[in-house]
Amino acid sequence: MRRDMMTARFKRDYVAFLAVALFFGIVAVEVMVAIWIPMQMHNDNLFAERIIRIRTVSRFDVVRKRFRAIIKAATNPNVTLEANMLLAEMDALAIYMNANDNSKHLTGEQVKMLGDTLRELELQAGRLTQGGVVTEAKEIDVEKTINAIAEGKLK
Repeated sequence: MRRDMMTARFKRDYVAFLAVALFFGIVAVEVMVAIWIPMQMHNDNLFAERIIRIRTVSRFDVVRKRFRAIIKAATNPNVTLEANMLLAEMDALAIYMNANDNSKHLTGEQVKMLGDTLRELELQAGRLTQGGVVTEAKEIDVEKTINAIAEGKLK
């Protein structure tokens, strides 16, 4: 009878050990998953932000090329002047971005602002392509202005 008791005790101990091992194994896996998921989400956010930066810089170059094409094709001198002005500003920004390793040092907010500015510039490029200008030349009546200054109406 004693032999039967030892066998039952051994089975009980084996099952208890297996249950404890499974419990700690499950807890360890849960802890690893609790640490791994936030790390993966952080990595995904970094990749998404990097993709947005790359697309914004690429779009920036496309808009610059578009303004160069507008300047070459323009027949209206006002369109040429406005496109030159906008292109000069974009060239200055390109120099800044190249000096700072192609936008790696720009914050997420700055990249968003650059994207918004590029959307506005694309709208202006479309308007300039159609021959429309943002500003209109105004003529000054010199004689009227001089008379107004002489009378003291303008200072």
